[in-house]
Amino acid sequence: MAKTNITDFEDSLEKKRSEYFSCLQDTFTLLNKNPSYDIVQKEMTSLHSKGVNYFNLFERSIDEYGLPYFELNQDTKNRKIEDAEGIVDVIINHWTTLRMISEKYDIVCPSPSTKSYSSIQRLLKHFQHQSIIEIKDKFMNSNLPTNGFDSKETFSGWKIGSRNLTITQITIGLIFTIVTGILIFKYNTLTGMQYMFCRIGLVTGITLIGSALIEGTVNINWTLQKSLTIKAVGWIGVFILLLYRNMPSAPTP
Repeated sequence: MAKTNITDFEDSLEKKRSEYFSCLQDTFTLLNKNPSYDIVQKEMTSLHSKGVNYFNLFERSIDEYGLPYFELNQDTKNRKIEDAEGIVDVIINHWTTLRMISEKYDIVCPSPSTKSYSSIQRLLKHFQHQSIIEIKDKFMNSNLPTNGFDSKETFSGWKIGSRNLTITQITIGLIFTIVTGILIFKYNTLTGMQYMFCRIGLVTGITLIGSALIEGTVNINWTLQKSLTIKAVGWIGVFILLLYRNMPSAPTP
C-alpha cells in the first residue's frame, strides 16, 4: 500500500460508507416495488459487496493506524473507538437485512467467515471494558462470529503522536532512568530529600519509556487516608503507583 495519511484514509473510508448506505437505501426502495427474483438477487449481491468493502476497510484502518507512517493523535484515537462501537449496529443491521431478503425471496444468504470483524472486536475489548459484554451479546444474538472477543490475541495498540516525539520521549526517559539509577546505587550518603528527588526522576523515566512503547489503560483509585483519595488514568496512574507503592526509605551511611 502506498503511504498515506489518516485524513486520506478516513476520506476513503467515508466514501465506502456513503456507497454502502446509498446502496442500502436503494435496496429498500427496490423491495417496495415487488421486484423479480433475479433483480433482488443482483441487488442483494451488490449490497453485500459494498458492505464487505466498507467493513473491511474499517478494519484495515484499525490495523494500519499502528504503522509507523501514520501519526495518530488522541482525538483521532477516541473518534475511532467511538466509530468502532457505532459500526457494530451497522454490521448487525446488515446481516439482519440480508437474512430477511434471503428468507422472503428464497435466496441463498452469504455467511461471514469465522474471523470476520475480529479487529473491531479486539479494539472494543481493549478500550470498552464496561460495555464489552453488551456488545458481544449483540453479535451472539445475531449469530455472528465472536473470534475477536474470544481469542487470546489482543489488540496490538496505537502509538499517539509522531515518531520523532516518541523517540524524544524514550530518550528523555532513558536519561532520567540511567542518571537516577546511578545516583541511587552508587551513593549511599543521599539525604531523604535527595533520595525522594532521585526516586521521582527514576519513576518519571520509567513512565516516559512505558507510555511511548506500551498502549493500554490503567485506572487508579487509591485512598491514602480518609480525606485524601487519588484518582488517575493511564500512565499517570502508573506513575503514582510506582512512586507511592512500597516506597523504600533513603539509604543510610
